[in-house]
Amino acid sequence: MQQLIEILRRERCSLVVKNHGIVTTYSKPGVRDLEHLLDHAPEMLHGATIADKVIGKAAAAMVVVGGVKELYAEVMSTKAVSYTHLRAHETGR
Repeated sequence: MQQLIEILRRERCSLVVKNHGIVTTYSKPGVRDLEHLLDHAPEMLHGATIADKVIGKAAAAMVVVGGVKELYAEVMSTKAVSYTHLRAHETGR
């Protein structure tokens, strides 16, 4: 997870996904990248570890539906926290 967090911050992307040993970065605003992955490459999310800048309720729902195993978010809404049953990592800020 630490590797993904470092990439998220260093690359200034909005989403980093690691699955099957492959790390991929995304930079579209909002939930567009998560939505695209769910629609066109759901296998990239199933069992994945992801790091995201912001997770709101809609993104949390996509993460859960996509079968993400582990999630880190720089910012997560209260509704997103209560919606997910994933292991959340705190930033320490």
